[in-house]
Amino acid sequence: MRFFLKKSFPSRPRLVFITSTLWILTIIGAAQEGTHFGKIIGRASGIGGHAISGGTVTLSDYKTGAPISTVLMASDGTYVIPAVKYGTYTLTARCEGYESPKAKIVTLASATVVVDLQLKHSSEGNVTSSIQGATQMDTAKNPPSFAVAGISGSINGSGYSSAASSEEASHVMDLVVGLKASHSASPAPADERSDCNRAGNLYRAVSSNPNSFEANHKLGEFYLQHGDALASIDYLQAASRLMPENIENSRDLVAAYLETRGYATAIALLQHLLQKNGADSGLHLLLAKAYASSNMCPEAIAEYRLAADLNAGDRNLFESGIGLIDLGSSDEAKSMFASAVVKYPDSASLWLGLGIAEYLLRQKADAIQSFLRAVDIDPEYLPPYSFLANLSGTSGEADTKIANNLTHLIALHPDSAEAHYDYALALWKQYKRIPNALATAEIEAQLKLAIAQSPQDADAHYLLGVIYADMADYSHAAEELSQAVHLDPDNAESHYRLALAYRSMKEAGLADRQFKIFEAMRTKKTNPDDALHARTQELTSQLVQQRSSTLHCPPVR
Repeated sequence: MRFFLKKSFPSRPRLVFITSTLWILTIIGAAQEGTHFGKIIGRASGIGGHAISGGTVTLSDYKTGAPISTVLMASDGTYVIPAVKYGTYTLTARCEGYESPKAKIVTLASATVVVDLQLKHSSEGNVTSSIQGATQMDTAKNPPSFAVAGISGSINGSGYSSAASSEEASHVMDLVVGLKASHSASPAPADERSDCNRAGNLYRAVSSNPNSFEANHKLGEFYLQHGDALASIDYLQAASRLMPENIENSRDLVAAYLETRGYATAIALLQHLLQKNGADSGLHLLLAKAYASSNMCPEAIAEYRLAADLNAGDRNLFESGIGLIDLGSSDEAKSMFASAVVKYPDSASLWLGLGIAEYLLRQKADAIQSFLRAVDIDPEYLPPYSFLANLSGTSGEADTKIANNLTHLIALHPDSAEAHYDYALALWKQYKRIPNALATAEIEAQLKLAIAQSPQDADAHYLLGVIYADMADYSHAAEELSQAVHLDPDNAESHYRLALAYRSMKEAGLADRQFKIFEAMRTKKTNPDDALHARTQELTSQLVQQRSSTLHCPPVR
């Protein structure tokens, strides 16, 4: 979802609007004067979503194939090719340990084009083996591939809870799913980051000494940390056969089973480890997740409680509390977080957890204060900002504080699509309460900036369509809402809004089609409590696996 780049500045929303507008006019003016230069940006990642760093991205002439510019991938996988003249090019990526991809055709006809690059490990890094331990090359099952993926839009929640309205639960769980995504995308510690040489080196170590516990464990751990749990299992199983008593390898193997939906196998292994090694908060957290994934909710709740009792460290309490939210126990989670912030008053994550529980219990005023407290403690802690944007429009005093924080965010991160969207969303929620023409213009400008950075953001297109509809600009509203429907066809509200826009344009046939889609989606809704449970269950699946240290689930403090 959203909440990536956040920070602070004295509140000057008018300055932000003027700056944004001038930026747009500068781009338009440059195009009219014939400058016609832009940039190509993106992020290189593996199949599991982990960042690929240390490689190169090369832009070449489409007709001649002559290289024009070569840039390095940054440590977080991002790259920027600046000052590119409008035209058609080919884009390739190279990185040791990954397949050299086919050239991708890219057409630059705007200020910024986003091209995310997805690479597979080379055949030498994709070795499969039987459970008994024999390793063999299997390039047929792992053919070279190269894919270009746009920036995906956020998932739109549709859940309910017993305490919150469907709209409120949908919004908060939408943000919680985004919280999961942002945590799972966090890089490993600096010495564990995926530089392109490491996968090849680790594989060569296994090839030269297949009976080495350390070599198999490190390669399995590498794959697990970087999103390829299926590949990790072979090496972790081999390491387990060589040294079955190693608890760290066993934890990694459990995490890999969970990632590949081998829940029964994970539960059996965890129960064996707990019987053999005694109580361990990290193992109980993993067992709670395994139970939750298997829909064994009472058992999962009991394990989260036990994990918290065994280890009252702030991270352990956060993961246990979020796990309870995942299982629908918001009241118990609130009680746990309320006690935790007394013990750890300077933990931004615990204040965040308290705010989420309060929000689901419809205690909006308290939730806002908890999220604001998290931001005050750590302005660089990203998740609370989007929750605050979603809660804007609640009260005048709270709105001022929220707007101030989001203005700071924009000032420090003008190139962040998420920051522009969050600021626009907050202003829109306030605008709905007190209509303001200047605010409408600013919201429009912020959303256009968000879309320029992230063209496939369905939420930004949707909100911009709503703004145009409010302005009675139904043609532009239909254009934006059509984009929202294309990018996120499962969002019933987008279909409904698009139908209204078409009806206002006297396009009866198009309007009827969208109304029929909307009605069909509305009649197909399942049990709202089941929908909320599915959404929250998806959250915790990765929240308790934020980084490699969390994947291992070692005892905390």
